[in-house]
Amino acid sequence: MITRQGRTHFDTEFILTGGLWKQEGKHRFDLEKEKQTDVWAIANGFISVTPLVVDRTDYKAYNKLAD
Repeated sequence: MITRQGRTHFDTEFILTGGLWKQEGKHRFDLEKEKQTDVWAIANGFISVTPLVVDRTDYKAYNKLAD
């Protein structure tokens, strides 16, 4: 399926072990209800192809600060 990026659902808890906090949890793919997302597709046995971009730069703020 050609998909868009879905949401990540987790059951998360923080556990104090040996004086350090550790985050534990499990995926809850079953909570994704939107059928055109990568999460739903994979949880339902499909191959997911999601076009992504990496650059998350806020160009409006960047240009303001750079001036």
